[in-house]
Amino acid sequence: MRSDIELLRIIAAFGIVWFHSGYAYGRDLAYAGLVVFLILSTYFSTKSLRTHSLGERALRLIVPCILWSALYGAINFMRNEPIFPSNYSLFSKILVTPSIHLWYLPFVFFCIIFIDKVKQYIDSKTLAIFTAIVASTLLLISPQWRQWEYVVPLGQYIHALPAILIGMLLALSQQLSSSMKYLLIGLVFLSAIYIFWVQIAGVSVTYLVGISGTLLLLKDKSILPKNNVIIELSRLTFGIFLVHPLIIFVLRHIGFNSILLPVLSFIASAICIYTVFKVTPKPILKYVV
Repeated sequence: MRSDIELLRIIAAFGIVWFHSGYAYGRDLAYAGLVVFLILSTYFSTKSLRTHSLGERALRLIVPCILWSALYGAINFMRNEPIFPSNYSLFSKILVTPSIHLWYLPFVFFCIIFIDKVKQYIDSKTLAIFTAIVASTLLLISPQWRQWEYVVPLGQYIHALPAILIGMLLALSQQLSSSMKYLLIGLVFLSAIYIFWVQIAGVSVTYLVGISGTLLLLKDKSILPKNNVIIELSRLTFGIFLVHPLIIFVLRHIGFNSILLPVLSFIASAICIYTVFKVTPKPILKYVV
């Protein structure tokens, strides 16, 4: 495991906690954490030479989604609130679950299943060109789709799709010539610079920062020496993602509303998940975090 990539994962998790805390300053920057998470997920899935079964993918993403959905639904029920927001359609209830942040899990599941299949039938060069063109196009037309009204979670899906494609591109680029690799990645990066220049809320800073951070994946070796603390904390990031809305709710109820809210929420979430790792039997742990 590379310490620089794992540190990037930790920073991305903190960004997501920051965004969901509702703290006003730097929200677009914080949301870049989601872009990083998406890019890393599809990068490693595309790069993997191991064939994962549908069941293995489901155990990692769908089972935790179901378990945590039940938890958040139960919490809503105990608070005398609707289990699902009243404006949700059946479609939204199935894909978003009782907590909006969990939309990520079924979305990534279906994207990874698609990647597993498509890379068996399309050569790397063709697939890389396709991902670069579509990702760049989606970024360039973001002023149009950003204004659309969506059925939840279609808005999240459209916003996330360029990151999915960029993760695939970064993995596939390792099988291309240097000139082709930098041409395709440069095309995407210039598209990100353009939307940064035209200032599209929720896209400009988010994607430019997210893409810039994940360019570390192009390096063959880590820019940081091996650090066991970073690696251990990185193991907690998936669990931090799952539990942090609950922690934010508790801390906000106590009275934290300043910059301390995202900071303490991240720390408390990490401690909570670390405790789960210590007390949960390993055969069960993989279904939880």
